[in-house]
Amino acid sequence: MWDGADHLSSSNAGRGADEQARRAAARAERLRAQLETAERQQRAWAAGSEGERLVAAVIREACWPALHDQPWPGRPKANLDHLAISATRIWLIDAKHWSGEVVVRHGVLRQNGYKRTDNLAAARVAATDVAAALGPLAPLVTPVVCLTQAGRDLMPTMVDDVVVVGLDHLAATLGPAPTNYESMPALMAHVEGSLQQARPHSTNSGAPPLPAAAPPFAATPPPLPTYPAPAAYEQTRIPMQPRPAGGLRRATAAVVDLLVFVGVSRFLERLPYPSDDLAAMAYTWAGFLVLFVLALMHGTTGRTPGKALLGIRLVRERDGAAPGALAGVARLVTFPLLAVVTMGVFLLLSLLGPVWNRRGQSLHDLVMKTSVVVG
Repeated sequence: MWDGADHLSSSNAGRGADEQARRAAARAERLRAQLETAERQQRAWAAGSEGERLVAAVIREACWPALHDQPWPGRPKANLDHLAISATRIWLIDAKHWSGEVVVRHGVLRQNGYKRTDNLAAARVAATDVAAALGPLAPLVTPVVCLTQAGRDLMPTMVDDVVVVGLDHLAATLGPAPTNYESMPALMAHVEGSLQQARPHSTNSGAPPLPAAAPPFAATPPPLPTYPAPAAYEQTRIPMQPRPAGGLRRATAAVVDLLVFVGVSRFLERLPYPSDDLAAMAYTWAGFLVLFVLALMHGTTGRTPGKALLGIRLVRERDGAAPGALAGVARLVTFPLLAVVTMGVFLLLSLLGPVWNRRGQSLHDLVMKTSVVVG
């Protein structure tokens, strides 16, 4: 016999367990999301820590006095990665262990195509806060963003009033280490004390405020060095990262050089010679001489008549200087030799090089470790 009460009770069976299972699944999903977030944060902190260690090693090898992991004045939960200190300048260095592609293009710092203007703004604000904490007679505080992974070969360049430089060129950007060894401990103690004093303290922490740091001109033993007046600051020049020359400008310069070569050769051809054999020999050797002179100009000055006219020059990748006479001649020989050996394939790929290479380098530039830049 059918019993309605029994049917109703059986239809409700398991609903409580299903509800508990649903809640447990939702809680597990939230925990998985929190775990993924924590793992991302852990990876980010680990990468940041590695970048800071790399920068600290370069600063130490360059013999610059430095403070690391200092409090950011006015921000209790933020820190400053590195301060390389001298009596006339403090380099405030923010290490960035970014991955992917990092470039400065058209005056904009980008990582994987995304603008990183917020990082530059933070560096500027940090430099301003440090300068305010040290007082009006403090050394010039220069913000630096140092790329320790992607972009570590980036030449120093000024972007939005911040020096952006790869780790490989950081020591050269800092320049010679200060030599006033006797006064450096007192100066560093003053900088560290000023930053600690400027750190805000929670009213609930119960921690007493730090004692006020002595001003840099205080006559206390040992005497702190007197900061130079602003007008006497040593303005270190920051080399700008050269912009790669475009393919059209390079091609136009090559055409100009070709016209110069043809023009000189034609002039020599029209000179009077005692015999046709002597004329042919003179014409041939004159052509080689013109090519040799162009190669020497290319190597020693980075320019040929065409490049000078178009405002571009050949430089070494590692330091931006002219490649040198030997490299100029070798570069001239490499291009036609490889073009002949590869039956024109090298020539075609080299002409297309500035299209696929972000630095605008042709294949013979890659072989010789050179590049053609504007300037």
